[in-house]
Amino acid sequence: FHQNEKFKMLYNECGIAKVELEHEIIADFILKTIDYLYECGFTNKQLLKTLQFIKNVIQYTCDNTLPETMRHLRKQIIGLEPFLNNNLIKHTLTYLQSTYLQHFMLYKYVLVFL
Repeated sequence: FHQNEKFKMLYNECGIAKVELEHEIIADFILKTIDYLYECGFTNKQLLKTLQFIKNVIQYTCDNTLPETMRHLRKQIIGLEPFLNNNLIKHTLTYLQSTYLQHFMLYKYVLVFL
């Protein structure tokens, strides 16, 4: 898929009619996350569970600080243990640390406008 086609498909799935910069930032993060997880060998079921986990963390971000979000993330990661082995959990946490959490304030600011 071309990147724009991926965005359109994601927007349609999420019911987003009007594309704004804020949507593109979050959609780009999600699409890059999907690509990364597939590269790490996640199955479709594992990918869906991990995306649900990440969505939960992103939603929690809106009204909470980085330390609160980190505590929430640590509690929620336990829910992935039945679906992911330790190596895949490590990949997930490393990716979140190097992307979403590293730019936490940027994503938090973007989420305010969604």
